[in-house]
Amino acid sequence: MTTQMKSTNGPTLDDVEFARGYIDDVVCNDDEVIVQGWMLHPEQEFTDLRLYLDGELVGTGSTASRPDLAKVFPWIPHAAQSGVYVRLKRPTPARSVGRVDLVGCQASKPIARMSVRYRTDLGTAVPTPSSDLMFRVAHTRNDRSFKIWGLKCYGDFLEYFDHHGGLNQAHRLLDWGCGCGRLTAHFIAAPNGPEVYGCDVDSEAVAWCEAHLQPGRFKTIDPFPPTPYQEGFFHRAIGYSVFTHLTREVQIEWLKEVRRILAPGGIFVATVHGESAASFDFPGRVGAVLVDGIHDGIQDETLGGIVPKGYYRGTFQTQEYTRRVWGQFFDILEYKVRGIGNHQDVVVMQRPA
Repeated sequence: MTTQMKSTNGPTLDDVEFARGYIDDVVCNDDEVIVQGWMLHPEQEFTDLRLYLDGELVGTGSTASRPDLAKVFPWIPHAAQSGVYVRLKRPTPARSVGRVDLVGCQASKPIARMSVRYRTDLGTAVPTPSSDLMFRVAHTRNDRSFKIWGLKCYGDFLEYFDHHGGLNQAHRLLDWGCGCGRLTAHFIAAPNGPEVYGCDVDSEAVAWCEAHLQPGRFKTIDPFPPTPYQEGFFHRAIGYSVFTHLTREVQIEWLKEVRRILAPGGIFVATVHGESAASFDFPGRVGAVLVDGIHDGIQDETLGGIVPKGYYRGTFQTQEYTRRVWGQFFDILEYKVRGIGNHQDVVVMQRPA
């Protein structure tokens, strides 16, 4: 969905760069809209906020005090004033599904945004995994937070598919690294979408998806290729927070495999920890950490006992590295900083015809 900013002369919300931040809750009912969380631009402070509901400007607000974020991000002077609590009266009856956009401005100029889909029936629209499964993929045991963030990231991925041919003509979509279906559930719940498949190294999560996310089709895969899918089987694929945990060598193996199972002309949308993410983990040291273009030396034990020791990493890489190396396997159509979840960079790729 490309949304016009009605209060400006031309630009769209999609033209505004992404903020860094997190949406804790979104409540939409017949009377009001409530958005809670935090958002900031690393280099520019917001003087005011604008809230758009389904493309319509419904009000303005200001940032709130968040002293906890000043402690987490002490190198960002305005982090202490990056809280979001916006509560506005609705001018029209609520839709059951839609999109909220929060735009941070400086002297009325749009600087950065956060976007999130909403569903008034979110609590019952998709099933709830066990707390252990939720924690394994999202580091939360709160089912509402898990579902809000899954729906938000699902909406983020939809933006890129909308930019590059949409999903209507795609017969099969793969969620590579689906976990317990945080995003997969929303692709399955969407009307008139493609057949949805998911695969993951976590057999417990895959078993849960098979039992609760019908008519999706799921498989447990090994940490290394190949997968059991036929060549050219999928028309669309996503990989959310998967490459962010792989060494450079394993990334290349999986790029080759996804290219194999994607149809010629098919679209693959995946995320990486780019320079922006690195700046929050290595403040003031990004250039040194990413001197080789990629840093994959941090071991992550989240999937201990599921994948071989040392396999799962915290990986960061420059946009230049991603374009240069990944461009050997795919045509790079688009790269957006903080483009998924307002943290990870997004890479939109196409298998050459």
